[in-house]
Amino acid sequence: DMFILNTQAHARLDQMAQQFEVVCNGLNENEGQAIQTMDQSASLIRSNLIQVKEQLEKLAVY
Repeated sequence: DMFILNTQAHARLDQMAQQFEVVCNGLNENEGQAIQTMDQSASLIRSNLIQVKEQLEKLAVY
């Protein structure tokens, strides 16, 4: 169970890293689009961090 939760947390962190790359690439290409992408990324990162936090709290119970 712990392993599965840990794997899910890692997958989310990978997803966040990929989103951040998209933002950085966007900054180089187009400022307006980059701002929109950053906003979307921030929302995704926030929701991912909440999910990771919830999973870590579940792990702490074990």
